[in-house]
Amino acid sequence: MKGVQGLVIAIVLGLIGGVVNWKYLSDQSKQKGLVKFIAVRPDKSIKQGQQFKAEDLAEVVIPEKHAKTLLRVAYTEKSYVVGSKATQDYGGDDIILRQELKTVSRGELPLEKNEVAVWVPVDTKRFVSTQVIPGQTQVMFRLPRVGPTPVGSTAENSTELIGPFDVLSVGNRRGEIDTMRSESVRPMQENVLTIRGKLVAGKQLDPLTSRVTNYLDKTNNRPLDVLLLPEPAPPK
Repeated sequence: MKGVQGLVIAIVLGLIGGVVNWKYLSDQSKQKGLVKFIAVRPDKSIKQGQQFKAEDLAEVVIPEKHAKTLLRVAYTEKSYVVGSKATQDYGGDDIILRQELKTVSRGELPLEKNEVAVWVPVDTKRFVSTQVIPGQTQVMFRLPRVGPTPVGSTAENSTELIGPFDVLSVGNRRGEIDTMRSESVRPMQENVLTIRGKLVAGKQLDPLTSRVTNYLDKTNNRPLDVLLLPEPAPPK
């Protein structure tokens, strides 16, 4: 009789062990299909300019097949977020993106060998400075066409577009406007763009940049009309 009881107990324990092992393996397989992202805790809110603390953050789990885009733009480790300042207001469960935590650049302009920074005044009546993001935006300038004006020409063909030019800064701003505000830095001189020019043989400006500077010299730095070019598509 005791042998039968022992056999029954062994069978029951074996079944329990099998169920537990199956659940463990099932949980592990599910975990492999999930990705964790860093977000604000549901019971927290962060104001612009406030510093992120570890207790403000939580992990949000999303199925990997639905998180391919987030993997390229969102934080997956708390250590990269803690200590940074918020560039905007965050509510509970808001996922924190890398682009949102860029800091204000205060060092030298990003120039390579044989490159120079050229300052260009722009017409603020036809220019929205907050739509220009230094380091990402390219612009063109509208200048009077060089040479004699053809007979019968109109205003449309008496000017030409010069560019494109990389924008290095807008006044003292070298990033997004929200980033400056989060660090209590006041934008100044946003009617002046800093563009990237190149030196030919280390002595002369490249032809496009020369057209711009020559026009400014002749017109006593008359502000220029700016045309904003579309941002290039991100690499696939």
